[in-house]
Amino acid sequence: METELKTLRYDESSDTLSVAVFDDYVHHVICTLELGPILNAVSVSFESNLPSRVVVRHVKDGNGVVYEKPFIRQR
Repeated sequence: METELKTLRYDESSDTLSVAVFDDYVHHVICTLELGPILNAVSVSFESNLPSRVVVRHVKDGNGVVYEKPFIRQR
């Protein structure tokens, strides 16, 4: 399985950064077992202030969402 960055969008009107990743199942002659969550990191730079809200989504084929977590900046 390969995890791909599906979308990365910033909506200025809501001051929200949205990040979506997608798992692409790659067929090989061997199989591996994931024993725990695989952590991914995305680094985004802004010229000015950071967004007040970030939404992270793990999506599947079509428009299905496997996981979604919003983060709101505490002031």
